[in-house]
Amino acid sequence: MPRQTVNPFTNEVLKTFDDATKTDIDNAIFDADKLYQEMKHQPVQERSEMLHKIAQKMRDNAQELAEIATKEMGKLINESKGEVELCAMIADYFADQGEKLCNPHR
Repeated sequence: MPRQTVNPFTNEVLKTFDDATKTDIDNAIFDADKLYQEMKHQPVQERSEMLHKIAQKMRDNAQELAEIATKEMGKLINESKGEVELCAMIADYFADQGEKLCNPHR
């Protein structure tokens, strides 16, 4: 059964998604595991830099991301902007604390 994203304020259907097939799911799991196997061997510093870049991308696209969240969740735009910034702050936090979190006995 297809799923729909609906704006709760207007009841407008924003997008319809078909169910994933078994092949879709298997491919997603395979791709995720492949990336995990690669990433777990990257130095913490490289992973931290990647998280900082992700945080910056969120900030660079904050207006667009906030508009999507507002449409999909019916939130006020300022609340959505705050959530985007919170997500960026969380990414920065884990980037900054990554080495300590990966080596808690240091």
